[in-house]
Amino acid sequence: QITNTTNAKSIVSWSPDSKKFLFRENLPSEGRPVPYILNLYDIEKKTIIKSFGPEISFDLNKWFKDNKGIGFTKYSESGTVPVITDIDGKNYREISGGYEAIEFSSSGDRLVQIDEYNNIKFRNLATSGTVYLGNKNLSWPAWSPDGQYISFIDWSANEGWGASVVILK
Repeated sequence: QITNTTNAKSIVSWSPDSKKFLFRENLPSEGRPVPYILNLYDIEKKTIIKSFGPEISFDLNKWFKDNKGIGFTKYSESGTVPVITDIDGKNYREISGGYEAIEFSSSGDRLVQIDEYNNIKFRNLATSGTVYLGNKNLSWPAWSPDGQYISFIDWSANEGWGASVVILK
């Protein structure tokens, strides 16, 4: 057992080197929504080395393949906001929110965002470049591990039930 609390909700994600992981923990609260913090736990040090929050919730957490950075989505009263940061909390950067689906590339330098109307926006976080694809009726983005491809689910391809997979390079 690594924590002495019953509030640890889930292991969100492991680092690529398997030496650290992120987990979400709810804080005691008499009201709703329950505030959460995101903890970074170090296996070798056997301790939480960094906490982010509190916020309404955290989700979509991703380790970048260099083991030095993470991306996550925080839910605050102002809405859904993607965040990238070094694991020590330095270089913390919030990115404009307002999107339903968000996926970070494994390198941490790119982000795809899909809004409630299925408008797609690709962002190069290193150069601040942005490409809008407009409404493509695609959802559930997922980057390939090398960052060369991104897949989506296309619900418009089949009338009624069923979906197709779309891959972009």
